[in-house]
Amino acid sequence: MTSIDLPRHNHDWAAEDYRIVVTGCLVGLSDAEVAKGAGRTLAAVQARAHFLIEPDSSDSRAAWWRLRDELVLNPDYDWESVVRAKHAAEQLPYWDEAAEEHLHNAWVRTLPVERGWLRRSRRASGPRMSELEAELGIHEFDIARRLRYRGWAISLAEVIERLGVTPDGALAAKVRVASDRDATTLHVLIVTDDSGAVLHTSVHPTQATAETATNALAAEFATNPLAMWTISARSVGDGAIGPKQLTGTFVGTDTAVPDPEAPTGVIGTERRRNNPLVPPPLPQSLRDMHRRPK
Repeated sequence: MTSIDLPRHNHDWAAEDYRIVVTGCLVGLSDAEVAKGAGRTLAAVQARAHFLIEPDSSDSRAAWWRLRDELVLNPDYDWESVVRAKHAAEQLPYWDEAAEEHLHNAWVRTLPVERGWLRRSRRASGPRMSELEAELGIHEFDIARRLRYRGWAISLAEVIERLGVTPDGALAAKVRVASDRDATTLHVLIVTDDSGAVLHTSVHPTQATAETATNALAAEFATNPLAMWTISARSVGDGAIGPKQLTGTFVGTDTAVPDPEAPTGVIGTERRRNNPLVPPPLPQSLRDMHRRPK
């Protein structure tokens, strides 16, 4: 199954997720149908059953069937009290509808306010991060994650700008690491043929200069339909595969053409959203090249 089939796969569990599972069981959906409605794999849903039923059990399938049986015998079973207690015991954030509404309202109040005929903006008078932590009982890092998951915040930097941050906290540290990575990132341009042979390699300080160099090579490789270019971002600590990768061909034109199936990245004015936690795979030609005996 693809990420489109599993829109909530690997995301935090919130009240609405548990409610979808419980409701599915109550109306008699099959296990597979419950998992599909939850946007997660069946294994993930069954593994989460021990958050919904007491007593606890290391056997996720046993907990799942106990939950099924309990909901048949007691449709008014108070599963949410059990979930809250489990989240508290494991120090996990619990996002119910009230908490999400509180977060959204607080976030909206931090929007810059325009004033005066010059339309100069000023900082809104909404709550700061420390206040939200106290009001919600949820750590600042989890608050930032939820703002991004909901699509209310574009980046962690925006969260810090509008809500503030604990100077020595985990959220500030994560942003510092990201800034350091951006400052040390280089962009490697590699052109290969279908056998994996490297036809060109160069290193560039920015993505823009790597794209310019790629276009400059178009005339040289325009007659080679099997030539593929790859621009990969590399930084200290990222290992062999960086967080961004662009691929494409030259296909007889005077400029490089991005591959429409490229997994991630930015090329020219075409922008795609990256998942910074999951680095994209190298093209098959490069993987084959690394496997070839020396």
